[in-house]
Amino acid sequence: MRKVIIYYILIIGLIACNKTNDNKTNNRVKVVCESSIDSIKAFYYNYQHFNSPLAIKYSDIIKKKRPTFKKIYISNTGNYEIEYTGVMDTLIRNCDVLIQIESELKNLKPDTSFAAKDVRIAFVLYFKNSKSPKIILINDFNDLFFNGSHQAKNNKLISLIKRNIGFYSWFTQSELKDMQELNDTTFEREPNLMSAENNPRLICVKNILH
Repeated sequence: MRKVIIYYILIIGLIACNKTNDNKTNNRVKVVCESSIDSIKAFYYNYQHFNSPLAIKYSDIIKKKRPTFKKIYISNTGNYEIEYTGVMDTLIRNCDVLIQIESELKNLKPDTSFAAKDVRIAFVLYFKNSKSPKIILINDFNDLFFNGSHQAKNNKLISLIKRNIGFYSWFTQSELKDMQELNDTTFEREPNLMSAENNPRLICVKNILH
């Protein structure tokens, strides 16, 4: 009789263990992102309104090194100025952001007017079911190109991507006021909370000049 009782206790214990393991397995189920975009690689200049002797192409911007700030002496003025070089790069993988970007991509419309493809920001969109990434290029005037074709301006899309790559954090409040997408009242967006005290570009410049 004692052996029978022990046998039943062992059976109950095994059943309980199996249920616990099943619950753990269920809890480990991976949440699948509903976006068809797997990730977005971004390359961008963290400074703006600079002149380039030649139009900057996509193949140029993706080869640039990380940004550097260098103090140079201007002989005709006797002053020092900061020379900016290099490109930032980052990756977007947040599911909610990818879904928002994909939704906005569907609103793109071709624009037959001329716009200089002088690239300041490049986005490489990697899709889950495609080996061929798609490219978004933006120039200094917010003209947007999707896979080489000029598109009508979409400030909501530009604002959405810039915000999620940390673009705005490199600029002062006065510089942000001049950005077209941040003056567009046709859509809502989060306020920019960056201040001069924690602006990374200003901190670099201050350290170099002193």
